[in-house]
Amino acid sequence: MSGATSIVDALAWSICNEGDGILIPQPFYTGYQIDINQRARGELIPVPFQGVEGYESLDDVFIPDVLQRALERQLLLTRDRGVRVAAVLLTKSVEILITRIGTLTCLIALITR
Repeated sequence: MSGATSIVDALAWSICNEGDGILIPQPFYTGYQIDINQRARGELIPVPFQGVEGYESLDDVFIPDVLQRALERQLLLTRDRGVRVAAVLLTKSVEILITRIGTLTCLIALITR
């Protein structure tokens, strides 16, 4: 992963309290589970797209509205379980979204909830 796992470990250690969650849209590198849990004792929370309005195939994860709906749904479900969400981890599989203004708006709306 070219050092990405070390960065994820360091970030999780810096921002998570034990038991805090980090949302990560699927699909993702399964090694992140170890990086988030091992030292920081955080919880990696997969964000599935199945059942989200507008999602029909893997290509749809790059649509900002679909990503926003998936993140919001998982955020609410996670909070209902009593888990504090400390971060959203966007990985290479969704890096194309970062350049779209719609995605930035989506993330800002999610963060301010």
